[in-house]
Amino acid sequence: MQNDMKTVLIVGGSGFFGNAIFQAASEYLNVFETHKSRPIRKASIKFDLLRDDPDVLLDKVNPQLIVIAAHFEPMLVGHSARERAKSFLQICRDRRIIYISSDAVFDGRRGLYSEKDPVSPDSDYGKGLAFMEDAVRGTCSNHIVVRPSYLFGFSMGRLDSRLETTRSRLIRGQDVSLFSDMFKSPLEVNEAAAIILEIEILRFTGTVHVAGHRMSVFDFHREAMQALGVSTRHLVAEQVPPNQGFLRDTSLSIRQMMSLIDRSPRMVSAALTDRENPS
Repeated sequence: MQNDMKTVLIVGGSGFFGNAIFQAASEYLNVFETHKSRPIRKASIKFDLLRDDPDVLLDKVNPQLIVIAAHFEPMLVGHSARERAKSFLQICRDRRIIYISSDAVFDGRRGLYSEKDPVSPDSDYGKGLAFMEDAVRGTCSNHIVVRPSYLFGFSMGRLDSRLETTRSRLIRGQDVSLFSDMFKSPLEVNEAAAIILEIEILRFTGTVHVAGHRMSVFDFHREAMQALGVSTRHLVAEQVPPNQGFLRDTSLSIRQMMSLIDRSPRMVSAALTDRENPS
């Protein structure tokens, strides 16, 4: 890491992805984290982005880099929440910011979206992410907006809830139906965290997709279960039903990411069988 990046604050460090970033950053930096309701480490700082005073938090930690990994839905919470978010970013404007967004800023009608494609969110969740992206860009000149896709794997010693649900049902002999024509860009969560830190070292500024290779939801679960040693006999491929509001293809182009880190992300099976080495 750069010598001027000594202290990092991860807002939402107790979450699935926030914890992975905390673990990766702790190898190089002095890292602090916040939690909203339940800490996973004793030193975690309780902080609610919509209610607590950010000046108190920043005075206590004085970070040079702030990673915003906490998600909320400003489009649902209302105008006051959006103003609070803007106020937080305004206070942080002179610091380096990494904002964790997602592929939900796209409507899923085309797939393999690049960083240059205009956002087109359909859900309130996606609209909230797009709002925060714009707020970060408009307030903090020294920023990275990161868009992951399907994050999976082990964090906090637990398998992600998506794969854990499938694994548990298959072990019980239950059928699991998954879409073979819905596409994502899955990436193992610890590898995603490591890539973000690599990009940070490069002092990159702008938007970058941190994701894996395009694949169907069905194929993703099938490969993951095989890597975890679970029979896929009860996996059932289905088609996306029309007019039900599903985001059919939010896969992301990763050309820019690969040009920055100069390698291809691991496939699902390799990531789950070699999770001790995210690089």
